[in-house]
Amino acid sequence: MHIERQKPLTARVGFFCVGHHTYWAQYPGLHEELLGYHDVIRRRIEDYGVEVTDFRSFLELFDAMLDRHCRAGAKAIKLALAYDRRLEFLPVDHTTAEQIWRAGPHAATPDQVTALQDYLCYYAVGEATRRGLPVQIHTGILEGLRNYQPAHVSPTLLVPLITAFPQARFDLFHAG
Repeated sequence: MHIERQKPLTARVGFFCVGHHTYWAQYPGLHEELLGYHDVIRRRIEDYGVEVTDFRSFLELFDAMLDRHCRAGAKAIKLALAYDRRLEFLPVDHTTAEQIWRAGPHAATPDQVTALQDYLCYYAVGEATRRGLPVQIHTGILEGLRNYQPAHVSPTLLVPLITAFPQARFDLFHAG
């Protein structure tokens, strides 16, 4: 038996694709392939009647997921970005991050991707701190030594992030 919906499905989700520009030159066609995957996933989500929407909705989804993990007993959040990028996170205002989000992955430059990642990192640390969760950050020698650049994983790069959140508890892994 099939029951028709009385109202259209109104679920909304924020969706963005981010890749690391370091790999574009190493793997020809990777950037375009990832953007193609982004489009496929977006269409599949939309095929279910889910509206792929704005940046605010994405942040609300992040908050809801973090709350769910806290209820399930999460003890910390972990940032393992040292495997993929320089550990320097600088403050980015909400308006700039939202503009990058709205432009979409096809239009984002490597610097804009970094700025969006910076904003999201600050956002995640702020939300973790608000919930009393420590923030674990990988620094130092990387698993498999892929793209290992000591200057990119130094804990001193985290000073702007750490000082922006004096109430946060940070646990730096591997100590550079």
